[in-house]
Amino acid sequence: MDRNNTYIPGVTRSTIQIVAYVTMLIDHFFAILYVEYFSSPYYHYSYEFVDDDPIYAFGRNVGRIAFVLFAFMLVEGMVHTRSRARYVWRMFLLALISEIPYDLADSGKIFDFSDQSVMLTLVLGACAIWIYDLYWDGKDSDLSSTTNSEGSYDGNLSGNLRLRNRIFAVAGILSCCVIAYISLCNYGFAGVLLILYLYIFRNNIYKCLGVFFAFCLAWGVNVFFAYKFSLYLSNGLITDLGSFFSHFFDIVLRNGVIAEFTGALAFVLLFQYNGAPGIRLPKALTYLFYPVQFLIFWALKCLLF
Repeated sequence: MDRNNTYIPGVTRSTIQIVAYVTMLIDHFFAILYVEYFSSPYYHYSYEFVDDDPIYAFGRNVGRIAFVLFAFMLVEGMVHTRSRARYVWRMFLLALISEIPYDLADSGKIFDFSDQSVMLTLVLGACAIWIYDLYWDGKDSDLSSTTNSEGSYDGNLSGNLRLRNRIFAVAGILSCCVIAYISLCNYGFAGVLLILYLYIFRNNIYKCLGVFFAFCLAWGVNVFFAYKFSLYLSNGLITDLGSFFSHFFDIVLRNGVIAEFTGALAFVLLFQYNGAPGIRLPKALTYLFYPVQFLIFWALKCLLF
């Protein structure tokens, strides 16, 4: 990354951050405040039909851009931070601090374990990157210096050590995905894998775009099994393999591909990313923007509705 003052054509890191904040704010406005317009007794609309409203759909579709940009900026942070331990720890603390404001704005409860904020997804994605580098790539393992009892290089021992490390890597990454799935954090295991593969293919933006489309499918699968499958079973909507696959493909298409497809617009910026930091945003803004916006939305929801 070029950190000097020389002008470099393209989009800077700070520009991507600002666009991420703005699109996230639009998404949360429609998800928290606008949706109350439909459920409020002062209006004749019903909450159940909110997805049919084109204005609501437009606002939420704009918000799909935000997660891709935040995932990309997380990758940049993991690449350039001086201490990954401190970086992940700060993110974890921010996730804890943000959870109560998120629950208040989302459901009006101080603690709501039916849904977790996207900050937990980002933390788990950062952990998956860390595990990948520690074990799969062996960046912190001295595989090349493995020797036998005579002091010469032992290729078999190195191979065994590499295999062991890669098993550890797969187990660790799967653990992050399972935690994301069980905790019902935003984007679930699909979000964790998107972050990981954006990191792995960070030097090839075209592969990153392909990863995004795979993420749309994975998120649809996550929605079906985490949120819809038990509901459909209890209501008798799934009675055989035909009805199972019918509902499965419907959810994957609607909640995965169609709902998240507009996130691909994020790559219009990412294709032009020049690696320059841009203007320096205040640290307080970058860390407090997420929880504070939820407190503001919650206060407005209480006042208006």
